[in-house]
Amino acid sequence: DETCCQVYADVFGADFRTRIRDQERWAQEVGGDEMWRVSIERLPDAAFEGADVWLLSPPCQPFTRTGHKQDVDDVRCQALLRLADALPRLQQPPCALFLENVPGFADSKARRAFLDGLGRCA
Repeated sequence: DETCCQVYADVFGADFRTRIRDQERWAQEVGGDEMWRVSIERLPDAAFEGADVWLLSPPCQPFTRTGHKQDVDDVRCQALLRLADALPRLQQPPCALFLENVPGFADSKARRAFLDGLGRCA
């Protein structure tokens, strides 16, 4: 979306659009102002370091009746599981997490995996 790209370019710098369009992947430079168009599952743990807050909104389909309640077996759940896996290894985990969910999430394996990841944080 061009409007979205322009807003991000204004906030993060003009070269943002070039990096996104070129689909530049994770480089050695780590910084909170970097944006990457790549699936979370493919990012190294270092990509998650140092954020003050994580705002998480996993897809609701894996946990709803109309989505067949596939839970962790739904490919759309993999990003949340990746974050749960990375959390305990982070040297600088986020200070706060906000996780949007649907009623089916409360009893899910994905929720238990995420809580397990939180519980293993130092």
